[in-house]
Amino acid sequence: MKANMYLDNQLCQSIEGDDIEDLIESNFRIFKKTIQNKAGNAAGYELENVWITRVSDTVCELHVIAHGDDSMLNYNAIEEESKEVVFKLEDIPVEEFDGTFEFELTEKKEF
Repeated sequence: MKANMYLDNQLCQSIEGDDIEDLIESNFRIFKKTIQNKAGNAAGYELENVWITRVSDTVCELHVIAHGDDSMLNYNAIEEESKEVVFKLEDIPVEEFDGTFEFELTEKKEF
């Protein structure tokens, strides 16, 4: 399976995977910097929720909810807000993925 990844309507990169889970997990390094820039802080970020959903015959959206990493000096959890980053993925065939898939976040899983 192949997909073109967009952020803010700009093509970022083409990605590949065996299925929808592999497509995201094996390419997550591509998403990491954007997530940190938009939802994290200088120390990094912590993922809260990650899911992909189909929005049309040609477009899926990868949603990432994250917040800044608390290992940053002077981190204030009271002021920290979770933020959502949405990536658009095009060209995933409907017959290969049609619906919503929520990724299980565990300590063992390396994103």
